[in-house]
Amino acid sequence: MNLTVNGKGIDVGDALRTYVAEGLDRMFEKYFSNPIEANVTFSKQGYRFHAMISVHVGRGILMQAEDDGGDAYAAFDIAAETISKRL
Repeated sequence: MNLTVNGKGIDVGDALRTYVAEGLDRMFEKYFSNPIEANVTFSKQGYRFHAMISVHVGRGILMQAEDDGGDAYAAFDIAAETISKRL
């Protein structure tokens, strides 16, 4: 899977990139065997962090979720939970 982790106006460090990669790997091992690519974008809106996940899981199948949290990790966890429920 091709994974891209970006930040809009914030610096995304190696720890957050690793956390995202491991979280998506666990989710896809459980629900879907071979996703094509995933894009995760973090931004800060006021004092809240916003995570947007876009996953291309197969030909013509694109899943997206976004949510806010107190930190980037919490925002990612909530959005990832939404995608795993949809899968």
